[in-house]
Amino acid sequence: MTTYRFDPNAGTPLGTPLGGALSPQAALAELDRLGLGHAGLQLDQQGDHLRLRGQAPDGKAHEQLVLALGNLRGVAAVEDDLVTPTPGLLDSLGGFAHLPAGAMRMQAAHAAMDAHPPEPGTSYGPGGSLFHPVQPGESLAELARRHYGDATEAPRLMAANAPALPPGEPPTGWVLRIPPR
Repeated sequence: MTTYRFDPNAGTPLGTPLGGALSPQAALAELDRLGLGHAGLQLDQQGDHLRLRGQAPDGKAHEQLVLALGNLRGVAAVEDDLVTPTPGLLDSLGGFAHLPAGAMRMQAAHAAMDAHPPEPGTSYGPGGSLFHPVQPGESLAELARRHYGDATEAPRLMAANAPALPPGEPPTGWVLRIPPR
């Protein structure tokens, strides 16, 4: 089980008949509002921690579920106990066809990793995306420039965080999903 930390004072307020109190039922209602499927998922709460169990269809959906729950106001951590099916051997080997020439050399891989160390406070999601907590003054364009080398990739970040991302720039403390190129 992996635990992802969130700012409990940031995120989407729960608009429930219960007065916005955090509960598994209110969190599942938020997943429904966002159109994120959660059939077969179990959600437990202990204080400001949510524990997510069950199976996600793929890495992207897995990350979206974790972030949608973690970006709820009042959630300090999501304990991720979801299972995601692993791709078959042929699917994994097929991914090598998309690597640039020379990428299979270990020396090149180490150099690429050393050139771009993770930023403080970030972590990697279950599908391989970077989970980035938004700092004061950061914009999607700035994050796209920093992570993809091009500010015009901001719509890509918007799409990666849909449907949970609120309109406009992401609020400070919000955790964004930044998929690999």
